[in-house]
Amino acid sequence: MGLWLPLSLLFVVILMLGYHALRQKGKKYRKAIKDHQAQLIAKDSKLQEINSKLQEKDSENLQLKEELLKIKSGKEKLKDNLEKYRKENKRLQEATKKKKRQRSDAGRHRDVSAPSNKRTGKPIGAKGGGLKNPNPKEIDYTRHWRLDSCPKCNGSLKNSNPIDHHDHHIRDLEKLKRGIRLVYTKHVIYRYKCPHCKCLVSKYFGKLKNARYGIGMIAFVLYERLERGGSWEGIRTTLNHVIHTKECVPTVKAFIDWIRKYETEMWEVYHAFLDAIGQSSFAHVDETGIPMDGQNWWLWVIVATEVVLYLPSETRGSDAMKTSFTNIRASCCPIFGALIIS
Repeated sequence: MGLWLPLSLLFVVILMLGYHALRQKGKKYRKAIKDHQAQLIAKDSKLQEINSKLQEKDSENLQLKEELLKIKSGKEKLKDNLEKYRKENKRLQEATKKKKRQRSDAGRHRDVSAPSNKRTGKPIGAKGGGLKNPNPKEIDYTRHWRLDSCPKCNGSLKNSNPIDHHDHHIRDLEKLKRGIRLVYTKHVIYRYKCPHCKCLVSKYFGKLKNARYGIGMIAFVLYERLERGGSWEGIRTTLNHVIHTKECVPTVKAFIDWIRKYETEMWEVYHAFLDAIGQSSFAHVDETGIPMDGQNWWLWVIVATEVVLYLPSETRGSDAMKTSFTNIRASCCPIFGALIIS
C-alpha cells in the first residue's frame, strides 16, 4: 500500500510531462503547416501572375504573327503588281517601237501633199500685241540726234546729210514741284554714211537702245523697292495711280530685268559710297535684324557726312565692317550702344 501511492504519483507526472511535450510538438507542427501554407499561397499568386504575363505575351505574339502575315501578303501583292507593271511597260515600249517603225516605213511611200496657202498667226484686222507707240498728240518732248563726227573713225560729218532716220519713243517719269507725271519723249535718230570709212553710223544710246522706259521710271522703281521696301506688285499698284494707263505700267519681269541690266552701274554706285565713307573723318554705324532667304541676317546702317549706306551681312560683329573697310578704328557709343568708326 505504501509503494502504490508514489508509483501512481510518478505515473501521473510522467503522463503530464508526455502530454505537455506532445502539445508543444503539436503547436510547432501547426505553425510549420501555417508557414508552409502561406508559402504555397505566395507561390500560387506568383504563378498566377506569371501565367497572366504569359497569356499577354501569347496574345502579343499572335498579333505580331497576324501583322507579319499581312505584311507578307502585302509584299506578295506588291510583287504581283510590280510584275504586272513591268509587263505593261514592256508591252507599251514594244508598241511604241512598232508604231515608230510603221511611221518610218510608211513615210517612205506615202504621197506628199501640196503645201497649203493657209496664213498663220492672227487674222487680218486683229489687234496686235506689245506696247504701241504713243499718239503724236500725246508726245511731250521731241529730241533730234544728229552727228558731227563719225563714232568709228572720228571723221567729220558736217558736210554730210543724213540718209534716213527712225523714231524711238520712251516713256519716262518727270519730277514736278509736287509729285511726278508720265511724259512721252520722241527721239529722232538720224543715220549717216561716213564718207571716210564708208560705214553707216548713228547715235548710240547704250543700254537705252530699244528701251521703252527711261531712267526716271527705272530710278522710281528702284527707289520704291530698295528705299521703301515695296513689293513688285505694290510698285505696280503705285504706278497705276501715277500713270492712269495700264498699258504703260511695266511688268514684274521688266522690273527684274532692270535690276540685272543695271547691275554694273549699281556696283559702281556702291563702291563710290564705300569710298566716300572711307574718306569721311568718322561714321556712325548701327545694325538691326532682317530676315533674308529664311535666315536671320543683319542690316548695317552706315551714316557718314554725305552718304548713308545700307549693308546686309550674316554677322553682327565688327568683322562685317572689316570686310568692307580696311584700317578702321571702332569705338562703342556709351549712350546708344552703337559703333563709331574713324
